[in-house]
Amino acid sequence: LENSRQHLDYINARYKNGQASENEILQVEAFLSSVEQAYETSRTQQEAAQALLNNLLSLDKDVIVEPVTEFKFTPKDIAFDQGFLKAMQTRPEIKQFEAQLKADKSAIELAKADGRPNVYASWDYYGRSHSVTTTVNTRNWNDYNVLGVTLSWPIFDGWQTKAKVEQALVDLKQTQLGKAKIIQDIALEVKNSYLSLKNSVDQIKVSQADNLFYKNNLLTAEEKYAQGQVSLLDQQDAQLKYEISVFNQQQAVYDYIIAKFNFDLVTGGFNEI
Repeated sequence: LENSRQHLDYINARYKNGQASENEILQVEAFLSSVEQAYETSRTQQEAAQALLNNLLSLDKDVIVEPVTEFKFTPKDIAFDQGFLKAMQTRPEIKQFEAQLKADKSAIELAKADGRPNVYASWDYYGRSHSVTTTVNTRNWNDYNVLGVTLSWPIFDGWQTKAKVEQALVDLKQTQLGKAKIIQDIALEVKNSYLSLKNSVDQIKVSQADNLFYKNNLLTAEEKYAQGQVSLLDQQDAQLKYEISVFNQQQAVYDYIIAKFNFDLVTGGFNEI
């Protein structure tokens, strides 16, 4: 903002000396207006973020929290296939569907069991008349054993059993379809988060290259200013561009941290950044 105001003062001075047109002044004024709007928006966002942080930390509203560290990261090679495999092993939705599949298969077997025959066997001994001595018991001719076998077949319940089996099969099919759908959804989530993470790494590389360029540009501008080859405003422009490149690099690292968090979230676990 201050740099834009200095540019406006500079162009006004040139205009008075007949070295700049009125249109150039209007362009700088329009640019200054947009910078002022962006400044006010940034200040409002900062105040809102500060209030939210104080609320989360249960701090007084007047307490100002100043960050003292910078975003850091160590880029790692991450493969989509590995992330998807991990998601299949750790996502609770997959485990839930696997448990439901087992329950549905058990329900089918229980439904089938209702239509199967039951066999009951029994044995008994009858002694109608026999003499008992003090030494030994003897069996008479009219003593006998009885062996019984009962076969129970639910013939009239057959249609009911068939309906239960068919419903259990439908439930199993629905669970299988649900699992297939959730696998597709998870694959899409992993793919999108992987691409976002990959893009954030690329952005860091770009921001690092820009930062190096503007740092060298600032050093050159400072040397030329010391030698009287450029104006103070030129040197300040170089300083501003370098500071913007530093901010962009920090923003890229922040975006990477968020992308890495989202990737770990959709793959079912958290790793070191």
